This record gives sequence, C-alpha cells and structure tokens, in this order.
Amino acid sequence: MSARVIYISLLLYLIISYLQAYRFKGNKLFYYFFVAALWYPILVLLRKLIIVDYYVYMSITSLVFMWCFPVKLYVFKIVLSFITLMMLLRFEANFWVVAVLTELADIFSMFAVLKFIKEEIRSGDRISLFLIIVIVDLLLSAINTFFYFHAANIHLIWFLPSAILNNIIYVVNVIYGPKKKIAMPSLIRKFLVVKNAESNGFVAENKNSISALQIDPIIEPLTKREKEILELIKQGYTNKEIAEKENVAVTTIESHLQNIKEKLGFKKMQGLRKYIKNLP
Repeated sequence: MSARVIYISLLLYLIISYLQAYRFKGNKLFYYFFVAALWYPILVLLRKLIIVDYYVYMSITSLVFMWCFPVKLYVFKIVLSFITLMMLLRFEANFWVVAVLTELADIFSMFAVLKFIKEEIRSGDRISLFLIIVIVDLLLSAINTFFYFHAANIHLIWFLPSAILNNIIYVVNVIYGPKKKIAMPSLIRKFLVVKNAESNGFVAENKNSISALQIDPIIEPLTKREKEILELIKQGYTNKEIAEKENVAVTTIESHLQNIKEKLGFKKMQGLRKYIKNLP
C-alpha cells in the first residue's frame, strides 16, 4: 500500500470526522465524535516524535475511546486501564494479555452504545441511526484490533477497506445527524421489548388486563410496553407514580405517552388520556 493512498485516506477521514463532531454538538456522544476527530492527528504526530511499536498506540486508542462513553462503570474502566498500561510497560512477557485487554476495551465501548439503544427501545420502536453507525464503527475497530494481534498479514489487507468503510459511515452520519431514527425490525422489537417488560415483573402483574387490551384493533399498533403504561394510566396512576413503579425517569414515561399519542392519531395529550379512561 503506497504512502500516498494512506495519507489521502487519513485526510478524508479527518475532514469527515471533524464535520461529524460539529454535527453532534450537544449530543450525549459528542465527546466520542470529538475525540475521534482529534485523536488520530495526535496519534500520527506522536508516531513521528516517539518511536514505539504500533500495538502501544492501538491499545491506548481503545482505552481512550472507552473513556469517551458516558457510562458510569468507573471501577471497570480504571481497573482495565491500569492493568493494560502495566502490561504495556512489560509487553514482551504479556503479548496475549495486552491483546485480550485491548479487545475488552473495544467490547466495553460496544456495550455502552448497546445500553443507549436499549434505553431508546424502552421509549418506543425506533432507534437513532447514529447509534447503529457507532456500533458498526466500533465493530470495524474491534476487527482491526483482532487482526493486528492474531493475523498480521490479514490486518495489512484489511486496513484500506476498513478505512473506506469508516469514511462512508461517517458521511452518512454527517448527512443525517443525531435526529434521524429508523424503525426497529419487528422480530427484534418483539424480543427486546417484551423481554425487558417481563424482566421487571410488570407484565405478570398486569397480565389479565393487558391481554384484554391486545385484542382491541385500535390498540394493536402499540408495543407491549406502551400497552402496559396505557393500562396503568387507565387505573389512575400518574406519570410520576408509573416512573417510580418502573424505576425509570418521568421523561421516559412521557416519551412512551408521546409515542402512543402519535400512533393512535391524537393531536393532544388530553384527548389521549380521556380515551384511555374510557377503555373497557
């Protein structure tokens, strides 16, 4: 692979990643996009100034991105970072340990994004497109890390296609931004939403009343989670009481109600509540 191709790919990456960071100002993953834009130029500069093996930069990069996600598992982050840095200082005796720790950092980052996706699933049946893109981006990074540590010859072949894919998905992110949502496939929605509702005992508690709602053709477009909230409102619970019962934020319940209102075609929340009260 020629140096010119590498530098052109890097330049395109920089332009697109800076546009992406600008597009996501104020978003919960802004720091991830900002560091992604800032980190690689720093990395290139460091490699010119400090001559160390490439594995050091790969490991540190995985740790840096892991810390960018606003997930409060600080003990795990601190322990993994500490052990990885200690292993890097005596790399020759711990090659595979460093490989595993680096891959763990990549997996943690994907876990953080999946957590955000789960939160959106709890609020409705649509997922932010950028979260899917970040998952793909992290998956590409994890594959790159795996190939580097376990199949160096494949890593050399994989590098350019991976860089091209990164640029393509970043362009999609720049075009659509943080507000674009996509419908979740019905099979996945049914599995994830119902499992989540069953896991907190909510379905079992309202099993008989929910089954009555499910046969109503008007209610049918709602997810099981939305039907559960609808039933509680029918029973006289306030948004705050439902949130306390479910151990979620009041804004989550309000988001569910907004989805219900839109799906059932009500213009005002007052009309929806009146309709709920009159349900059999």
